[in-house]
Amino acid sequence: MNEKTISAAELAAAIKGADEDARWDAVAKAPGADVDAIAPLAAIMAGADPAAAKAASEALRKVAHARGQAAPAQLLKLTGPDYPRQVRADALRYLGETGGRGQVRELEALLSDSDVSEEARMALEQIPDSEAEKALERASESGPPACRAACRQSLRKRRRAMRDAGIRRRGRF
Repeated sequence: MNEKTISAAELAAAIKGADEDARWDAVAKAPGADVDAIAPLAAIMAGADPAAAKAASEALRKVAHARGQAAPAQLLKLTGPDYPRQVRADALRYLGETGGRGQVRELEALLSDSDVSEEARMALEQIPDSEAEKALERASESGPPACRAACRQSLRKRRRAMRDAGIRRRGRF
């Protein structure tokens, strides 16, 4: 794939601008941006312009996926209480898609944050690492009462997916 590079400043300026075509062209180029674009995109997501916020969220998702293991550390910074709930929720969703063992401890801690506990649980559910499963097990037994049942459901879903994957590998489906 031949993606064009775009700087964080160019990406942010185009998304904040009034030209809709330039905005979505920038979103299409977002995979060419480096992880330093994540914070400016989050700031746009937190802004008052809903069209720019939507474009920034999509651009952030593309940057996170394109930058692989460099993105989760930056995404974790967006999960703190100083960001609006929607920015935090989006960052957690993208962490579930791109994160790994290195983010499990922080995600587990967010299970006690009532604003984003559900998103943190779903991120842990998606992370393909045994540490994420252990975190869900701990939370299902001694975590915040409001999320225990949901964590048990996440464990069932993870285990069913692993079981189904094993059956498919053996050619039974």
